[in-house]
Amino acid sequence: MLRGVRFFGCGCFGAIRNPLGHLPNDEIELDEQTALEQLAALSLFARWVDQADLEETTSTR
Repeated sequence: MLRGVRFFGCGCFGAIRNPLGHLPNDEIELDEQTALEQLAALSLFARWVDQADLEETTSTR
């Protein structure tokens, strides 16, 4: 689960956030259906992160 969520989060960042974050506002064309699908993906990722248990480790450095 951890590995899947990690890769899903990286995918969301690379495919959703990065392209939109690096384009000028006048070049962004996002139809309603695509925006809803992207929001659903990010919402799912946020839910998984919110439900995760934090495990702290001690560093040996």
